[in-house]
Amino acid sequence: MKIINRLLLLAITCLLFSSCTVYYTTSQVDQSLKSSINQANNSLNQLENQMLNLQSQYNGIQCDTKPEAMKQSDVMYATLQSDMAKVNQLKAQLNQEYSNFQKYTQGKDKIVSGTPEYTQLKETRENIKNKMGDLQAKGQSTVKQAQSFSDFVSKNVIPNIQMVDVVAYKSKFEQSIAGLSNSEQSFSQELKKYDDQMNQVVAKFQNTHANQCNALKSDFLKLNDYQKNIGIVKADLQTTLNTFQTQTRGMKTISSCSNQWPLVAAADQSIASSQTRLNAIQSDIQKTVARIEATMKNLK
Repeated sequence: MKIINRLLLLAITCLLFSSCTVYYTTSQVDQSLKSSINQANNSLNQLENQMLNLQSQYNGIQCDTKPEAMKQSDVMYATLQSDMAKVNQLKAQLNQEYSNFQKYTQGKDKIVSGTPEYTQLKETRENIKNKMGDLQAKGQSTVKQAQSFSDFVSKNVIPNIQMVDVVAYKSKFEQSIAGLSNSEQSFSQELKKYDDQMNQVVAKFQNTHANQCNALKSDFLKLNDYQKNIGIVKADLQTTLNTFQTQTRGMKTISSCSNQWPLVAAADQSIASSQTRLNAIQSDIQKTVARIEATMKNLK
């Protein structure tokens, strides 16, 4: 009862004396508002970064002739962008409310009841509360739509479109040429060994086994020709790589539904043709080496 009586007395006193006021410390209100705004901004920034990453991946699919599934995903993508724009608009409005608060409380230690700032603070709090609710609802809706969009693209678009990373493709090309250069060098070293052995055998048996020695010389000349052919294949691959680099300058990815895809197809065809030629050369080398070794064994 004593507590109630005191409260009644305070109420009566406030009614009787106009000097009874309520006030807020500006710094405390600022800290409270800033904390709420920062939490909202951090969450929205994370959502924005996820959206930017999603957009970057989708925009990387450059299609000039779009399949039906991608036409549908384009509609979903446009809706998603529109929703994200609304989220950013609400975010800007939320931060503007805090900016307005800072302006009308600048230089004031307290916000006292009955002043314009007190009325403005009530409006600011109400506006922030409403915009927080709107942001939460729109943010959750946008996240769901982004997930639906991502799932649709993963299941219906990506599996039906081939993608080539231009940098990675060039790197594999360069590695193949480097590997061919190493093989060419190793083959040259092996040829030198055969040359030394053959010269010794020919010097020893030329007079007594002329036919076999001539066969050795002929096969050894073939090996030299095979080495030259490897060099030709390598040069052709280098030309293909140079052409591909020139034609794809500035491109990051090439998709099978883009007008640039023939560049990849032409490069693939050149690589396949080079591999076929190398396989044939390798087969000829093995057969020739086998004959040389058999002839030299018989002479010994």
